[in-house]
Amino acid sequence: MTYGQQRKAIKPVRFKLTKKHTYTITEEDIAKCNAFVDAVLPTNTTHWEKLGGNPEVFRANILKSKPTEIAVSTFLNKVTVDGYCSQPDFQVYSASKKSFSPDLYLYLPQSLINLHVKSFPLINDAPFWSWDINPRDPSFSNPQPNDFTALTISDLENNRVYLVDILPNKKIKPLLDYPICTRSMLCFYYEDYLKEYKPALYDEYLERRRIFITTRDV
Repeated sequence: MTYGQQRKAIKPVRFKLTKKHTYTITEEDIAKCNAFVDAVLPTNTTHWEKLGGNPEVFRANILKSKPTEIAVSTFLNKVTVDGYCSQPDFQVYSASKKSFSPDLYLYLPQSLINLHVKSFPLINDAPFWSWDINPRDPSFSNPQPNDFTALTISDLENNRVYLVDILPNKKIKPLLDYPICTRSMLCFYYEDYLKEYKPALYDEYLERRRIFITTRDV
């Protein structure tokens, strides 16, 4: 079956995660990510120059994101019975070849899922957690039925990644909002995710945020 035929034959897919699934980042994962950064830095000079000309900032950004792709791929390959998930892409592309391609592909019977992986760092009692979305990404500006996003939280101090949920981009799109400080990026706020999908945890989150803000302002 060709990719085009697969798109026409897409069946509704739903992911049900009853709790956060935890992945422990290994030394092998870190070494692989560092090697990837060393290889990709020369092809991304424009990008890291925008980050203040410091390639280490770019390195830190990659090391925040790439392990989450490993975590999601590993988890899905454990639980997917009639299919499999691709491995993270560590190929180095030239600037002209970079795109908004999915981070992973989930191959299921009669369905090919384009899976994007988003993460934010775990900071104790952070008041405004959010997953960042590029408004130019067509999988969000014009999401298709097979466009999904894996929402993760990375705890790099303890070498852990938490898989929070996997949602269709069509359901995420109405919940996106611009942060106050910039119009170049959209945010999917953790607060809005809880309100929509985990209302039992929403009040607890608001109380933690209130305590954090009150303590910070004292």
